[in-house]
Amino acid sequence: MMMKEADMADTHRPEPPPAFVTLRRCRDVNLWVVAHCPLCGQKHVHGGGSLDGDPRELLRHRVPHCCWPHRPSDRDIASGYTLVEDTEQTDAFSAFLAARCVQGPTYRCTSAALYAAYAGWAKGKGEKPESKRAIDLQLDRRGFIPTPGAGGTRIWRWLQPGPARRAAS
Repeated sequence: MMMKEADMADTHRPEPPPAFVTLRRCRDVNLWVVAHCPLCGQKHVHGGGSLDGDPRELLRHRVPHCCWPHRPSDRDIASGYTLVEDTEQTDAFSAFLAARCVQGPTYRCTSAALYAAYAGWAKGKGEKPESKRAIDLQLDRRGFIPTPGAGGTRIWRWLQPGPARRAAS
């Protein structure tokens, strides 16, 4: 059986690279955050559906949100990437984010305030808190956006420590 030329081209198309994502539950929706795009190195956000749905159903091939001046080639855009959940984020800091922080576009906090809340939470659990630098790196890896504040402070967008929340039943 002879394959058509177009069919042969499809068989040689490379698999899209994985883009490791973390789930961010916001006030109204779930979001998948690509902390480091495999095509341009930037951060991107993809929809994860409503809060009452299963966001893992939306882990699939996506078109990248790359833009100028870091625009990849047209071939890379066509192949896109596949969202893959980053399962390594099951540490104590992830538990702190789930239990004590609120997330959304209107929230902001200083790095110092966030670290103080985290350190207090960790000590209350009988754990040794990680260093402030390690926490900043984890926030960056999860796709949170740091901005410079007054007097050299670092402000994290989309995040704010809040009162303890009860776990969902």
